[in-house]
Amino acid sequence: MLKIVNAVVEELDKVIELFDKRISWMKDNNINQWNSRKYLEIYDYNYFLELINNKELYIAYDEDTIVGSLAILKQANRWQDSVPALYIHHFVSAIDVPNVGRELIDFVVSAAKDSNIDTVRLDCQKNNRELNNYYVNKGFYYVDSFVEGDYIGNKYEMKI
Repeated sequence: MLKIVNAVVEELDKVIELFDKRISWMKDNNINQWNSRKYLEIYDYNYFLELINNKELYIAYDEDTIVGSLAILKQANRWQDSVPALYIHHFVSAIDVPNVGRELIDFVVSAAKDSNIDTVRLDCQKNNRELNNYYVNKGFYYVDSFVEGDYIGNKYEMKI
């Protein structure tokens, strides 16, 4: 079982390194997600620093190694409704450590339950078939597609 905690500034370089590794892996495997959008230019160090300062960025440890990270937000511009929900963003896991994603999703579901919120939401690149299937297999269902600049995404929701 992973230890999942709020990120602190001293860990930010390791989190960005995790993104770098995942982006390289996506490029090497012809997976269209962050690698096609200059992800770490759009979401730079200062952006993640703000998430840390707002207590919205979490990291997952396997012993002393950071193996995953995500942001949990209480609102997201891509969803234009007033449904109380937790939104998963910047969801990344180590390439060589199994089940990190499942444990991070379980963590968000528990956080939602603790806050009396029954909806968890996220999005991903529309043409990333593997990731879309991954979310469906984890209990999310497709809600809608959207276009934001050059990003064409699918929105997913889980009712708990």
